[in-house]
Amino acid sequence: MERAPDVRVGTAERERAAAALSEHMAAERLTREEFEARIDVAYRAVSQSDLSGLFADLPAPDWEGAISSGSPAAPVPVAAAPGRAGKVAALAGAVLPAAGGIGLVLAVLTGSWYWLVLLPPAVYGVRQMARKL
Repeated sequence: MERAPDVRVGTAERERAAAALSEHMAAERLTREEFEARIDVAYRAVSQSDLSGLFADLPAPDWEGAISSGSPAAPVPVAAAPGRAGKVAALAGAVLPAAGGIGLVLAVLTGSWYWLVLLPPAVYGVRQMARKL
């Protein structure tokens, strides 16, 4: 039975779409930037139409049959789970503005000025590395 485009989707459907995008990435049908943009959309998808739009310019996605048939989700390996780097970058980006203040507080509390000097660049470095992944 075919699902209507405005039917809400859950985590299982989002993960299936992300796995299919990973396969397209592995087949070199998507650039890294396209893949990252589509993965972000996939994990924020609310309806079936949000997910369908991700595959409009790609060859017949296997995930549509899996969604409409209701078969269980294939597990996404933890090491290859998409979106983790983006979450780390977002967290580091959220902490980065406060890193100087946190470093100052730690420097005063511990009596070591190294916190003030090392914490902000470390947070910035984590953010930059996560963006490159």
